[in-house]
Amino acid sequence: MSIKLVDYTTPSSSGESKEKGEEAKIRLEDIPPMTQSTIGKYVLVIVEVHKLNLPWGTQYIVACRLKDGNYTSPIFHVYCTDAADFQVKIAEEIKRYEAAKLAGVRP
Repeated sequence: MSIKLVDYTTPSSSGESKEKGEEAKIRLEDIPPMTQSTIGKYVLVIVEVHKLNLPWGTQYIVACRLKDGNYTSPIFHVYCTDAADFQVKIAEEIKRYEAAKLAGVRP
């Protein structure tokens, strides 16, 4: 599973934007509020990102919503250390959502 940002490009070091089809690597704290990302058949809305500089390392709290057709989930928070950790935890959240959907109850 890969997370692709839509409607957001990161300028390269030369000041030019990335070519179409080339994924931009950005830090979690650089993601602007209300960014939408397509993950399979779902749309992930990143409401906001908070960076915590703790004595034992950097942590992020990412507030998200998941859109599935006409359904939009309540805000949920993902606690992660970096973008790779965020991808893993979002995949887990989507699995939980799909299990709840199959059971007939949505969060």
